Amino acid sequence: CTNLILWYCLRKQYRGVFSMSTQPFTGSIAVIANNDEGFYEGDLWHYLRLVFLAPNIHHGYHGLRHMLHVLWACYEAVRHYLALGGITKREARNLLIAALFHDYDHVGRGGNDAVNIVRAIAALREHVMPEDEPYLEEIIAIIEATEFPHKDLGDSPSLSQLIVRDADISQVFGPAWIGIILAGFGSELGKTPIEMLEQQIGFLSEVEFHTDFGKVYFGERAIVAKIAETKALLVGLTS
Repeated sequence: CTNLILWYCLRKQYRGVFSMSTQPFTGSIAVIANNDEGFYEGDLWHYLRLVFLAPNIHHGYHGLRHMLHVLWACYEAVRHYLALGGITKREARNLLIAALFHDYDHVGRGGNDAVNIVRAIAALREHVMPEDEPYLEEIIAIIEATEFPHKDLGDSPSLSQLIVRDADISQVFGPAWIGIILAGFGSELGKTPIEMLEQQIGFLSEVEFHTDFGKVYFGERAIVAKIAETKALLVGLTS
């Protein structure tokens, strides 16, 4: 009975939030790779082929799905900022390459994330296309921005660095978050889904979006909704 009362109180407190809808988590990776909308220079097939063959594609969280999710989220940010004149097509290409490669060859377990950044950068250096070599250091700087816990980017972080940070944490707000976060990421950390749920409250409470895109596309409403859902799940599952 106590848990039923708690559930009712949560439903009352967050009325309307449980059913909230953020922007749709939909899109075509083929459209992005082929650059059908002309948002950036060239296409991304070379890099997408490499990611589909990456050593870490089967990891519970830091695998193929996550790398493609971050690509998609960054692509949606490119759509947003191109319309505002805030990003060039060359900058967009750099961002999307970084998004694809930011977790390439991830070790798939907890620990020092700097190790994973080094591995991703090494793979990019090996496979970078000739036309992208002049921009390699810019792409690397974007990848480095994803190291977690986040490091200080200084007084003048690039828009692309901030976009990729927002994209990298956004998967928790998607409809498949229970599988990808609680089960997938949990398997990498050696934690049960219940333990991951308990951990999410603290994580979500500290989430901060760094770009206008992140605040508009996800924002505080998504954070509040996910915290409410997490609390409700904990109440029901720990009865």
